[in-house]
Parts: sequence; C-alpha cells; structure tokens
Amino acid sequence: MALHYFHHSNGSTILDHFGTDLPDLTSVRREALRGMRELTNLGAGDSLWSGEPWKLWVTHDPDGIGPPILTLELNAPGSPTESAIGQSGTLQPDKT
Repeated sequence: MALHYFHHSNGSTILDHFGTDLPDLTSVRREALRGMRELTNLGAGDSLWSGEPWKLWVTHDPDGIGPPILTLELNAPGSPTESAIGQSGTLQPDKT
C-alpha cells in the first residue's frame, strides 16, 4: 500500500497533508470519484458557475507537490442568461 494525497480546488484550494493509504490505481480512482461527488454534494453554490473549473488531483506527495497521478475537473462555465429563462421561470432551449 502507498499513501496518496487528494487535493481539491473549488473556489478555494485545500491541500491534503495526511494522505490515504490505498493499494492500487483502481482504489485511487474510486476514492477520487467519491471525493468529487462529495465536493458537489456539499453545495455547488455560485462558485461552480463562475467559469473556474473545480479540480481534484492526486499526488504521491503532501501539499500538492509532485506530478499528479490523476486529475478530475468539473467545469460549468456561466449561468443561464436572463433571456434563456422564460416568463414562467423555466429554462428555455437555446434556439441558436
């Protein structure tokens, strides 16, 4: 087993100082997906729609040092424009 450090950025950057002991890359991938789900479940808020991607990356070293083993990004640039929202407040399809 080896320590893997899971860092994330979603409007602010959090660096992992402690690491998680995982046996293989499959386990690292599962944990990365779980971590990204947790980020989105904890409240997307406005920072997701700011155009700045949310990012989770894994390294063999603490504090975000070293090359990433893997990186996940979630990008949702911009929010629906006022013109895309109809009178009822529902999102209308883009006609372009």
